[in-house]
Amino acid sequence: MKKINILGTSKEEFEDIQKESQSLRRLSHPNIIKYHAQFTDSRNFYLIMEYANAGDLESYIDKKMRGRVPR
Repeated sequence: MKKINILGTSKEEFEDIQKESQSLRRLSHPNIIKYHAQFTDSRNFYLIMEYANAGDLESYIDKKMRGRVPR
């Protein structure tokens, strides 16, 4: 589940969040996490997606880059 705080977001920012969700919903590829559902409450927008047992891409990249000398 991806939880996005929407308190204080502008109308345009909230629309961008919804567009991202709609794009994810339409994608179907073995290398892309599958969309399942979305919902909101008074504070957050939630995206329910396929479980990624290896974690998210950002964590994976950080883990791989640790200990490497920058060029």
